[in-house]
Amino acid sequence: MDELNQGSPMGWIRWALRFNNGFLALLSFAFLAIFIVLLFEMHRDAWRQAMTTMDDHVNSVSGDVLRDVEMFDGALRSLQTSALLARPEQTRSMLQMLSGPLSRAGRLLILDETGSTGGRAGTPGASYGQIDFFKSHLETVRHSLFIGSPFTDPASGEPAIGFSRRLQDTSGAFAGVVAVVVPMAYLRESTEGLEATRTSAVGLYKADGTALVSPFRSSAAAGIPQSSKELLPYLSKFSSLLIDRDPYSGIKWVTKFRRVRNFPLVVTASVSEEKIYAFWREIAWALGAVYAILIVAFAAFGFRLTRELKLRRMNEHRYRQLSDLDGLTGIANRRRFDESAVMQWQRAEQTCKALSLLLIDIDHFKNFNDSYGHQQGDDCLRLVAETAGQCVRDTDLLARYGGEELVVVLPGLDIATAQAVAERIRSSIEALAVPHRGHPTRGVVTVSVGCAATYPACPPVGATVADLVAAADRALYRAKASGRNMVAMEDVIAPPPFERPSRERVQGINEIRRREAKEHPTEPLPV
Repeated sequence: MDELNQGSPMGWIRWALRFNNGFLALLSFAFLAIFIVLLFEMHRDAWRQAMTTMDDHVNSVSGDVLRDVEMFDGALRSLQTSALLARPEQTRSMLQMLSGPLSRAGRLLILDETGSTGGRAGTPGASYGQIDFFKSHLETVRHSLFIGSPFTDPASGEPAIGFSRRLQDTSGAFAGVVAVVVPMAYLRESTEGLEATRTSAVGLYKADGTALVSPFRSSAAAGIPQSSKELLPYLSKFSSLLIDRDPYSGIKWVTKFRRVRNFPLVVTASVSEEKIYAFWREIAWALGAVYAILIVAFAAFGFRLTRELKLRRMNEHRYRQLSDLDGLTGIANRRRFDESAVMQWQRAEQTCKALSLLLIDIDHFKNFNDSYGHQQGDDCLRLVAETAGQCVRDTDLLARYGGEELVVVLPGLDIATAQAVAERIRSSIEALAVPHRGHPTRGVVTVSVGCAATYPACPPVGATVADLVAAADRALYRAKASGRNMVAMEDVIAPPPFERPSRERVQGINEIRRREAKEHPTEPLPV
């Protein structure tokens, strides 16, 4: 995160590689959420629009039906009053006068006590005695408008509906019926010709469930129950909604009911659910295709980006290794040692721990090259580096210092422990028994080691890591001057006299040591 904060390009690459897949997944889920919410809102809008349209349709049709029925009822009231006054000539004149405006809608009839039209006010002879609207007035004293069920008109032979009122004499006895016989074709044409029927299936029903006008072959085809018992909960209300599935076709219908004011008639507008959501489905498929394309594009982009970032990270790691490693021995190079030594010096100052350093030099290496050649000399140098690496911890740093010299940084080890590590390296290399004709005393490859340690927590003014390197170099010089194949030591700075630290300093030191132990656990030295 430090590299990211500092604006390092590689820091951004590592961050992008770590969070790339999660970010793309989050972005995909965000698009999915937007897609679902959008479809849900459009689904609700389609339903609300359908309900508004159906309300407009039933209101429009019910208004037209109301005007027609009020016109029929007005004419019947006039004839009823004239007949009640027993004025045949006035009744005949009124019948002729009222028949003109009603000629397009139906026929005005005055029926006698037997249901016959013959001889009453000049109407043509025909018998309606068995029609339900006549029998209803004959059997029941009814003073309101009666709307009958569909029947076959005896005069024309066509299906019709009767709107009727009761006639009675001055004593109140049944005296006949005045009726308007309206052909079913007129009712059907009056609804089919409306603008509303282009988008909704408009029907007209009696309050008892009898279908007067329906654009379907049967009321069940519109998703409306045939039984009056099933219809009553909807027909008894001024306005209601029915959603039902047609058992024959499987189509789900939505039907709006609206009662015609003051009359036992109900107007319906039916729309299939498939038609309501037809446009919504088209949009859903289109948006789904767009979403799928976006997901595929994001997946392809994420895969390519991840691959490129991984490749770049691998290259960065490889270049980093090449810049930090010695090309001949495969261990750390001088530049890596310089960086690590400074870092370990600063860490030792913070943690109040010792820091040791070993300088290793192959004895009489020039003679080895002269005797065996530089290629064998390179092999010998690689073998010595490999053997020394087996004698140190993973947390230690083994580097090539220059030529045939190696250096080992031992964080946290005092001079005595560092001497033990140096002796282990020296003896292990000698035990390899690599032949060395140019060695004047041993005849095998050996090394000399200079060992130095310091407590940089309380260094003298001006002390640096260079002082530690210089002390190790002096110790190495003494080892070589004393006959080689040995370890020499030198303390750069001895531990200071004991002083009781303050409580704040102890707490700070303990916290630093706990963090250090967690980040860099100390491994036991190999025996």
